[in-house]
Amino acid sequence: MSVDPDPGSELARELGVTVTARADGRAVTAMVVGPAHTNAAGVAHGGTTAALMDITMTIAAVPRETTGERLFSITLSLTTNFIAPVGQGRVRCEAVRTGGGRRTVYCEGRILDEADNLLATASCVCRLIPHPEA
Repeated sequence: MSVDPDPGSELARELGVTVTARADGRAVTAMVVGPAHTNAAGVAHGGTTAALMDITMTIAAVPRETTGERLFSITLSLTTNFIAPVGQGRVRCEAVRTGGGRRTVYCEGRILDEADNLLATASCVCRLIPHPEA
């Protein structure tokens, strides 16, 4: 089964985020953290980390099986926990929808390096709305 690697937003494309897996209630993305994504210490800026989490969780929030309505997810709240520095190189973000209802859903995410070290976790509340292009 092939996965469309396009994350669906211009910001995600600018960051170099690609979708590597997608299923109902789940999403996995990846990006290569480079110098443009870092802070003065040379590790990923917190905004880069939070953006990757936000992008991935909003993808996981949208149901893959719909009743014909094309939906889009927006973040209502986002909490990010920085566990370890996110160094330069490839990282992946895994997200899962954990609950909610027809329009408001909850997701959790985590960022790991290539050695599967946990670097950050997050949770969010998302609102499902009709897609602007629908």
